[in-house]
Amino acid sequence: MIINTENHFEVGNRAMSSVLLLYYHMIDEGGFANGQTAYINYDDFNGYEYIKVKLTEENGESLGINEHLLQQGATIWILCILHNHFTEDDAYRPSRDNRLVKLLEEYGTRHIPEIYDYLNCILPPTTPFEFQIYSDVLTTIYEKYVKGFFIDHISHA
Repeated sequence: MIINTENHFEVGNRAMSSVLLLYYHMIDEGGFANGQTAYINYDDFNGYEYIKVKLTEENGESLGINEHLLQQGATIWILCILHNHFTEDDAYRPSRDNRLVKLLEEYGTRHIPEIYDYLNCILPPTTPFEFQIYSDVLTTIYEKYVKGFFIDHISHA
């Protein structure tokens, strides 16, 4: 996904709005909860595409789009999808071949370094699955990247 001067108003602003809406619902629910991606229009934003988003600003012109927010938001979106699986099926354990796991390994670790800890607690050979460790990692990510996003922006306002 490339955001540039031709599509930043339509594509970039809708994507940023979607991430902020996801973050709002996460804050409203106190962290990761089941079904949070249901609030997001898949045509406006999905983690599959936006985890790899690149912003192309020409001639030093700012597009007013936060590339890092979109990349982190995509990573959070993927964590929400995986969290749905974990909360709906106690026996769920993704493999390294899982599309979402591959995206987290390749891109998510660049945007949110704590993804390494997350992957270590969900992927085999970690047995048995330790829900408390999993929950602690998600809480750390939520506090630092979701709540932290707003705290950082408010403190710089």
